[in-house]
Amino acid sequence: DITVNVTDRNGVLFATWSSSGGNAITFTNVYSTDKAVLVLPVVKTVEGNPETAEVFTFKLSAMNGAPSPASGTATVTGGGSASFGEIVFKSPGVYSYSVSEVNDAKENWKYDDTVYTVTVTVIDSDGVLKVSYVITDSDGATVGELAFTNSYTAEEPLPPSGGDDEPGSGDGEDGEVSPVNPDIPKTGDVTNLRSVPYVLAALALSGGLAVILFDRKRKKTERK
Repeated sequence: DITVNVTDRNGVLFATWSSSGGNAITFTNVYSTDKAVLVLPVVKTVEGNPETAEVFTFKLSAMNGAPSPASGTATVTGGGSASFGEIVFKSPGVYSYSVSEVNDAKENWKYDDTVYTVTVTVIDSDGVLKVSYVITDSDGATVGELAFTNSYTAEEPLPPSGGDDEPGSGDGEDGEVSPVNPDIPKTGDVTNLRSVPYVLAALALSGGLAVILFDRKRKKTERK
């Protein structure tokens, strides 16, 4: 409380004051801003045709004392998107976070090994905290979102083990392998069959010449 005394001294007013807290009057001003909240999403893309939708996990880590999120992990089943927990900022500043995928080494899967850096800038605008952020990938290039792509490669089917209906499967007598095409002779090259007509023609010509020579020799003998 402050008490003011006013007195009249020959027509001049004088004022004095006193305070219950002493002679000092102290004023304390408190400045505060509303908190700012940021939620970071991740996007998962799946390449290939897996038989079942796998669950993929992503991790967000605060760097250099930055405020931590309510939940530092996010999961996506198959392809799609998910978000980490809220990050609450109470004062202006620049804060950094890293985001990556957890490699669970699931069979036939190739994981995205990109590590993103999220740089968050918080400013005070007339008592209101405003948040903006920039995302860079492992190469330092600026990107628009936290995107991860995993690829699935199915195993190649094993060749057939063979059966009774397969040619050359050992269904001959005494375990002998049957020929793939029984109409083709087992000996000689198939291409040699093309020369058979020429061979036969040569034999016929040779035989004809032999008959003519024999006939001429016989006639000479009779003349003698």
